[in-house]
Amino acid sequence: MRKAEALRRKQFATAMSGSPHAQRQALAALDEAERVQRREIEERNAFWSAYKARQLQAVKRAQTSDSPVSFPLPHPMDIEICPEDGVTFHGPCCEATLKAMQTAKQTVVAWIYQDALDARASGRRDEAAIERGASAWQAFRLNATLPPSLRYSKDAFIELRLAANRLPKRELLKQTRAAWAEAGQNVPRGTIYAPSADAEHIEDEVQQLFEHWRETDFEVRAVGELVDAFIGRLARRIGVSQR
Repeated sequence: MRKAEALRRKQFATAMSGSPHAQRQALAALDEAERVQRREIEERNAFWSAYKARQLQAVKRAQTSDSPVSFPLPHPMDIEICPEDGVTFHGPCCEATLKAMQTAKQTVVAWIYQDALDARASGRRDEAAIERGASAWQAFRLNATLPPSLRYSKDAFIELRLAANRLPKRELLKQTRAAWAEAGQNVPRGTIYAPSADAEHIEDEVQQLFEHWRETDFEVRAVGELVDAFIGRLARRIGVSQR
């Protein structure tokens, strides 16, 4: 323990015993600590506010010019700035974590194609309603855990589902297999998941996955391992058949 910290503790202990002088010193020390913390928060907020504004403009310019859009790290959409609490990052801050989360996003696409294939096998193919089967529920919940910069919007998610449901069966089989491969999963061609099985279990699994991500602070290796284990547990839980 540093001498300054030991002295402060001694002052607080004396203040608690009722010494008016020690109480004044303790209050002054608390006030100074709060001022220092507030100044640090304001400086960080100012720095990251400027960064966020610059990066948002850069992303917007790239999108309007049809030039390749690089993914800034951290992404401005993933930065939350609070006047009281400071800066919070809700997405990846390094390339390795970004890659792991992009794999999770590709897994969302794979589950969307998988749901279209499941629907085709079960006769559930009404585009007007698009009844949500187990695979679509999984895609929806997993998408909700992604950071804002990588998460599919509601409209984009629906459009992906509609596009998958419109594919001819042969092309759907091909695209589903390719989507799983892109997500790093070796799912055999023609695999069919139970069309509406255990949706509550799926929700529990996704919620557990998200909580584990937060516990690891999105550590790179942990994110990849959690996604792999999650998909394996889910496949075993809802059952797999092949056609």
